[in-house]
Amino acid sequence: MESGLYSAQILSFLKTSYYITGDKKYKEHYDNLIVEHGYLGNLLLEKKVFPDANNHSDNQLAFCALYPLFQLEYDPRARDALQRTARRHYRVVGRDGSAFFYFAAATIDPDFVDIKGGVENLRQIPTDRRQWKMINSNRKDIIWNPIISRFGRPQLLYVLPADERNFDRWNRNPYYPDAGNGGRYEDDGGSWLLAYWMGRYHGFIDGEE
Repeated sequence: MESGLYSAQILSFLKTSYYITGDKKYKEHYDNLIVEHGYLGNLLLEKKVFPDANNHSDNQLAFCALYPLFQLEYDPRARDALQRTARRHYRVVGRDGSAFFYFAAATIDPDFVDIKGGVENLRQIPTDRRQWKMINSNRKDIIWNPIISRFGRPQLLYVLPADERNFDRWNRNPYYPDAGNGGRYEDDGGSWLLAYWMGRYHGFIDGEE
């Protein structure tokens, strides 16, 4: 069951709706889900961990939902649960170097996150967003993960720098050594811009960098 992820999403939708509209019905539903149905407890198990496969699409869905909660929730008990949720999830993606996930988690727990690693990840991603074919499976310096991906594909144990592999979007598996399609597709750049401006807004990236 995806109860943790679903809980994060519905709480985020309600919290954001109340913030935008001021309509108390959204706050009432939000509070009811927490008090009567234990949704904060669900958040603590939001990220599935081994032996479940690392679902990178769920990583993106989760941080898109959690980020507004990190900004809008001020109750100490709720923030404690959100911080613990961020730490649990970051422990899984903390080797990925994915700036968007890093920056989102850092807005509630900056001392626990490798912010400099997120900034370096953005520096490495080529500004040419054409999806050139990148082949790394023939390299001698790579280490294969004995566990295959959730799609049954071989994957690496460690992520290569973003300028040595194909980068598409944050929900793609960064452990695949080979990706891209010969430049026949151009990414819109929105993923990079999302992380960049989040980093600028929260002060993780200086305006002169």
